[in-house]
Amino acid sequence: MKEKLLRNTIKSLIDNKYALIPGSNLRHLISINESPNFIGRSFNTFDNLKTMWDATVSQMNEFGKPVYADKRSLVSYYSASNNRRTSGKLSSIEYIDPTTIGDPSYHRVHKAWSIEADEHIILKEMRLLMFHILQQVLNNNDSNSNNNSNNINNRKDGYGNVNIDKYEAMQTAYRVTKNINTNEIGDPGPEGVHQDNCVLTSITMINRNNLTPSSAINRIWTLNQPYGKSKALDLKSERLLYQSVLDNTLDTLILLDREVKHEVTSIEPADKRQAGVRDVLTYEIRMKTDTTIDRHDNIDTCKRVQQSCHNSNYNINNYSDTSNGFRDEKEEEEEKCGQPGRLEAALWSQVERRCDGIYT
Repeated sequence: MKEKLLRNTIKSLIDNKYALIPGSNLRHLISINESPNFIGRSFNTFDNLKTMWDATVSQMNEFGKPVYADKRSLVSYYSASNNRRTSGKLSSIEYIDPTTIGDPSYHRVHKAWSIEADEHIILKEMRLLMFHILQQVLNNNDSNSNNNSNNINNRKDGYGNVNIDKYEAMQTAYRVTKNINTNEIGDPGPEGVHQDNCVLTSITMINRNNLTPSSAINRIWTLNQPYGKSKALDLKSERLLYQSVLDNTLDTLILLDREVKHEVTSIEPADKRQAGVRDVLTYEIRMKTDTTIDRHDNIDTCKRVQQSCHNSNYNINNYSDTSNGFRDEKEEEEEKCGQPGRLEAALWSQVERRCDGIYT
């Protein structure tokens, strides 16, 4: 049954550029009902997983200002090569797709997942599943492509599969709330129609509490749909490929981010006297070499954030051995060898201390 569900999911994703996995099917795909790892381990129960969303906090921009106060988050990065964390223990940096509408900031500082999340069996199985699905999609693309065999996407492992070691997943917990008593607006997608600048995106329902049935409609659009908030006329167009509400626990929507656009609508409390809450788990998988991936050891990210640190009165020059504050010959050699120079290391030290001060 598991193999058939997986084949059907991958076929739908390849054919339609998106696929819906009902929660009951996802349980089989991540072996919740079969693996002995789920038996007698209260730490790894789903109820325990849900409590991790209680640790979400407001994300910050590069200037330390809260962004989307009613959309709290946890973010960490994991490698496809070994399913291990590649980002920091306390915070993670995200670079926002430049096509995003409505916000001048394109950096996000997120609180990191707890270390316990690295070994949580459900999260580990989810990452493995998403990496496997991505590999099968890339295998299909490779078999239908005439690209040069030196392209990274065409390099094979010992089993004839496309090697996905160069990819990593951004694992995010989002909690969106709407409460008339605190002016929380309850918009899980303030940017409207957008892309995540990745290869594969997935959204998994963790918890819906006190929401109307039509809250948080996920929509898939063609690439012709304009970015930003969709309008009533858009909903009648052929640009709208699919829409549904992730109602049930573990309901999952997967999409090929470079092939389609997506959005999600606002939430509404069923009982307006109480807060409405929507918790989801998302994965965005990108290549590690892509400069849009913000990891603590990414030199290109350091360069992008450098000006932000200057604007925030962080004196990078104090950390350099040279009078002008730029790298010396040794640092240039370090960069050529793939190692961050002292300037970059000092810059990240400042950024991380700043983030750690926010989240400790």
